Amino acid sequence: MLNYLRLVRLPNLAIVVLTQLLVWFCIIKPSLQVYDGLTPMLSTFELFCVIASTVLIAAAGYVINDYEDVEIDRVNKPDKLIITKHLTKDQAWTFYLILNFTGIAIGAYLAFIFQSFNLFFIQALSAGALWFYSTSYKKQLIIGNLIVAVLSALVVLLPGIYEIMAEAEYFKEYLFNFSLISAYAFFAFTTTLIREIVKDAEDIEGDELNECTTLPIVWGITVAKAISIVLCLVVFAGVIYVQMNRYAFHDYITFGYFIIGVQIPLLLLMYLILKGKDKVSFHKASTMTKLVMLGGVLSMIPFSFALH
Repeated sequence: MLNYLRLVRLPNLAIVVLTQLLVWFCIIKPSLQVYDGLTPMLSTFELFCVIASTVLIAAAGYVINDYEDVEIDRVNKPDKLIITKHLTKDQAWTFYLILNFTGIAIGAYLAFIFQSFNLFFIQALSAGALWFYSTSYKKQLIIGNLIVAVLSALVVLLPGIYEIMAEAEYFKEYLFNFSLISAYAFFAFTTTLIREIVKDAEDIEGDELNECTTLPIVWGITVAKAISIVLCLVVFAGVIYVQMNRYAFHDYITFGYFIIGVQIPLLLLMYLILKGKDKVSFHKASTMTKLVMLGGVLSMIPFSFALH
């Protein structure tokens, strides 16, 4: 059982759950309350289904990714190899099917409840994108990186999308702060893209042996580092813009949090990327990217106090 849990990256799934809960409790609910004390239309059970569907499809994505990457992982991270070492490929494939089917089935249930085929399309397309990413696109220039980044942004957007679908007319008059959710989605997209590029630099040895055409392989490590730094600067500029907005509203807690929780880690990340030259150093940069992402997600907490 432990090997199955290791296969689905429990810490990463915990971040998915945390992100969607914070979007719900720190942005959606407080935003609605400023409109005459309105409450969300999505029930607790329906919110649980949204999160469960997202987590199961993401978990399936991790499984199929490792399933397809057995030979690459023998080189890049042999100590973390699970499939063929602790689980057979047949066991992993069965696990993938169960996770994917259950996640899509929950998505279908939600689409039926809200009478919207588009909602089912979102979950089914996400599962399909993860499949194609693992089997083909991740080995291609940029495409795989963009797919993962878009899906990360979708994790942030989904609670808001479902809340809108729960009662569309309701939000014609009282639209909660979807622009704020979109800003967090952009943050998720950009930081995920940075991490994907850094990971490709970290895994360049195994990727080259398996004829992948990732950005560091095709354009070189120097270009990959330059693009990552530019993306970091975009995030940094975005955070400054939000800080100025919070300062104008005398929200000094959120302003200060961004310095400690996002900007300082972001500066450290840029330093690690600039100094990166081997697998170990790029792994440190990849880990720091996770901390930046976590810091961004947790910033919803001080934001929630400002929204009350």
